[in-house]
Amino acid sequence: MKRIYLFGRICMIVLLASNAHADIVTFDFTGRMTVVDAFGGVIGGSSDGDGYTPISAELTMNTGFVSGGVFNVDDFIGTSTLDITVNDLFFGNPVRIHDASLSYGGGFTINGTLLADYSSTFDNSIQVEWDAAGLATAVLFGLEVGDTLSGNEMSRDTNADGFADTVVISDLGSAIPYADTLDYTFFPDFTLQGPAPMAATSNSIGLTEGPFAGLVVLIDIGSGNSMTVTSISTIPVPAAVWLFGSGLIGLIGVARRKKG
Repeated sequence: MKRIYLFGRICMIVLLASNAHADIVTFDFTGRMTVVDAFGGVIGGSSDGDGYTPISAELTMNTGFVSGGVFNVDDFIGTSTLDITVNDLFFGNPVRIHDASLSYGGGFTINGTLLADYSSTFDNSIQVEWDAAGLATAVLFGLEVGDTLSGNEMSRDTNADGFADTVVISDLGSAIPYADTLDYTFFPDFTLQGPAPMAATSNSIGLTEGPFAGLVVLIDIGSGNSMTVTSISTIPVPAAVWLFGSGLIGLIGVARRKKG
């Protein structure tokens, strides 16, 4: 009886280990980019006077082993194809924001590093921090291709008609972007974004050197818009896990033969 119990315990351990996995999830997203100067004033970035620039790109991330609502520090990485040139900043001299790489920042935060080029001669990194509580909730619930995260809701294409039209989570716990708290006195057409699955925080850091040191770029993903899952692939369980499990089962067999 004890041998059966021990065998069951070990099989359960192996099963749990084999079910631990990380998913590579790719989103098509829309959002907003707001540019802020060193004094906290909104510079804008859009020619229509609304104080922000609409953005869209692809975001690929390793969701990692999610446990207790927290991303694992060792298993969250991501990149984005974001590449945007803002022409109306600094008297018509273009600023290009590109090459975003993401990493886990602790809790529900995600850190991003982007490159900024000014007039094709200036290259420096910009650090962005996101509150990704809304995204974490969606990951814990379980994502499917076609799912859409918009503001504080997650919708799913339950009738397979190509549209995510059924709300499966009405409150993702998405954060309000820091950009919503800024003063838009000079941008009368500005509208608040509302919660975003990835909301840039006040800890975002601007350029640290060059002619525009202190320039901060706030990038809100899914704010008043959407993050749509376009693909999901599961990372295979490391071979070491299976070897470990088979080794334990083999030891049981050896022990049973010795006792026999």
